[in-house]
Amino acid sequence: MFESIVTIGDKLHVYTRSLFEGDLSSHFVGAVVGNTGSLCELEGHAMTFDAGRREWTRQDGVRRRIFSLAEAGHVVTRLPRDVEVDLLYYDRVDGELLLTDGKEFELNLSELGPRK
Repeated sequence: MFESIVTIGDKLHVYTRSLFEGDLSSHFVGAVVGNTGSLCELEGHAMTFDAGRREWTRQDGVRRRIFSLAEAGHVVTRLPRDVEVDLLYYDRVDGELLLTDGKEFELNLSELGPRK
């Protein structure tokens, strides 16, 4: 039987790779609210790249998404459990893309792809 590596309450950042040229890559940050096997349900926020403004923005509203942790198209990063998902946003510092809460938490995301 497959045991999940994540548990309810874990916080994750999920980067979904673009499959084709012109595809938008997407990011999702949320808390695990359900899981079974390799499937994981997250409640949180979608982050998308606004090509017109050339910046990442957090979409309005809380969403629930189900991801397969076994999917090769996802890069999943575990965040500290005490991070408040609702406070997270993207910031650019010295050309680096950071996920931050504006307080103590920062995660450099520049390794995930080109610096748009």
